[in-house]
Amino acid sequence: MDNQQNPQTQNNQPQEQFNPNNIPPQPPVFTQPLAPVMDVKTWVLTKLVLLIPCVNIIMLFVWGFSKTENPNRSNYCKAELIWMAIGIGISILLTIIFTAAGISLFSSLARSAAYGGF
Repeated sequence: MDNQQNPQTQNNQPQEQFNPNNIPPQPPVFTQPLAPVMDVKTWVLTKLVLLIPCVNIIMLFVWGFSKTENPNRSNYCKAELIWMAIGIGISILLTIIFTAAGISLFSSLARSAAYGGF
């Protein structure tokens, strides 16, 4: 094979590109546009709105899943919704456990009282 047509050397190694400054080639950098930074006033107003009962849940969904919202606030609202779901799940589980324990305790006390236990 002719070396002029084959870009590889005799030992099948690719030929190095000429670099006058001896700087290694860098891969292209693709950056996404950065979201604007939310200032302290915006965060304080966000937390103030989230303190209002019922409004907070609605606003978490609005801010969390809006396409035009700041991604920082959107991610924060999504994280808050996840923590709320975890808290509700734990509350339901504990309610079931303590209800079952209470029913068991009261039924054993009722049986004990029926036999003159008090």
